[in-house]
Amino acid sequence: MLVVGEAGIGKSRLVAEFTAPLAAAGTTVVVGTCDPDQSLPYRPFVEIARQLGAPLDGPCSDAEPPPAAAWRPA
Repeated sequence: MLVVGEAGIGKSRLVAEFTAPLAAAGTTVVVGTCDPDQSLPYRPFVEIARQLGAPLDGPCSDAEPPPAAAWRPA
């Protein structure tokens, strides 16, 4: 799923609400994010690959995955 939109409209909350029941049911849920202030064009894919346990190196390898708690509903 790809969720796009302006900053602050609730994309993270939407993803959290959608994925919470899936994760609770044992489904593997991975999330990649973009940061407009950084020039890491493949950052979302790096985050997803890291969450799935892929060893990475290269120019985008310093992209940190989001903390798991950031994707749980408040």
